Amino acid sequence: KNLLSDALEHEAELVDYGIDAATIQLFTNKLAQYEALSKQPRMSIVSRKEQTHEISILFTEIDALLIGQIDRIIQVFKVTAPRFVQTFENARLVVDLKGKRSKLVEKDKPEEPDDGTDGGPSDGFDGF
Repeated sequence: KNLLSDALEHEAELVDYGIDAATIQLFTNKLAQYEALSKQPRMSIVSRKEQTHEISILFTEIDALLIGQIDRIIQVFKVTAPRFVQTFENARLVVDLKGKRSKLVEKDKPEEPDDGTDGGPSDGFDGF
């Protein structure tokens, strides 16, 4: 911008160097294009950030609906439609597929603490 203001200030003297009004206008247009384009990446970042925040709010609302209402209503069908209830509960599992491993995490149920055993019977037998 400083260069442009200097060029406009000394426009008459720059003609001797091959820089005329058309060249200065071309430079002005290019500068305006640059300023418009330079703001686009930042605006895209801001827009994505706002959208991501909105998604997190929607997920919170959906979770509240599922946990607060639908999960309770489903229990009504436990005796009359156990397969439906099981299918619904299976669909409520969160599948964490980070990298090459696969881990099922049941939402809203605390993980059982690791007691240091392998999960087998604890009759005191260590194996061979």
